[in-house]
Amino acid sequence: MLPRVSYLYTLVPQCLARLDRYLGAGPHTPWLEFRHLPLRWQIRFSGYPLAAMPPCMPETSLKAAFLNSLKEATFILRGTAGRVMEMAAGSQTELWSAVTRADAAAYAEAAASLQLSPGSWRGRPPSLPVRILACEAGGVPGSWRGVFYSSRPVAISRGGDETEGEGEESAGPSGLSLGQALDGILREADLCERPGPEEADCSPVPSPRPYTATVCGLTPAPETSLATLYSSCAAGDGFLYVAVHLA
Repeated sequence: MLPRVSYLYTLVPQCLARLDRYLGAGPHTPWLEFRHLPLRWQIRFSGYPLAAMPPCMPETSLKAAFLNSLKEATFILRGTAGRVMEMAAGSQTELWSAVTRADAAAYAEAAASLQLSPGSWRGRPPSLPVRILACEAGGVPGSWRGVFYSSRPVAISRGGDETEGEGEESAGPSGLSLGQALDGILREADLCERPGPEEADCSPVPSPRPYTATVCGLTPAPETSLATLYSSCAAGDGFLYVAVHLA
């Protein structure tokens, strides 16, 4: 069984050691596939699709991508990525080792100096690093072109102290909710319902298409505080990942 939040490619050495006697001769470069779409759940060991996705091995490539993502998240949270960039090589190794072992306690200790919590900087409101992947529900996209992807800072207003757009609900005492954040992002991406002619003049703010959001394999209620979700479900690279299934 794999941890709910884990980096699958870090498990490749264990997979190769366990399956080596069943594989054919020659070098093996594993990759994941699901219904001919790379990077899903069916593992392959040859014919790596270089045209569809960059290589994920050796592990140094994964570590570099992880640290780059962590820098981006830290900048969104604190206004600077300096703490990540100034980490000693040994500290980076400890952090990466904790991630690959899914050791939450060791990760918390190694990441303590990074201060991965939202704060105001340069007059900007506290923001959270969020990544969203949205696609049609009930089916598998034929390519990644059919998947909407967004990586961004999401400002979290506290107690409704920020000005809301016309027709939008203000944030409650616990701050911006998951539903409020997703509604705004889906509107920006024009993933909205198309009103009929009789409704076009009555609704200045379009409604996003019905959707179901999944975080870490769970389906939180739309009114769940985004800050609470982030503190509980953020990945090791500092981002909160949300899968959106559009109706």
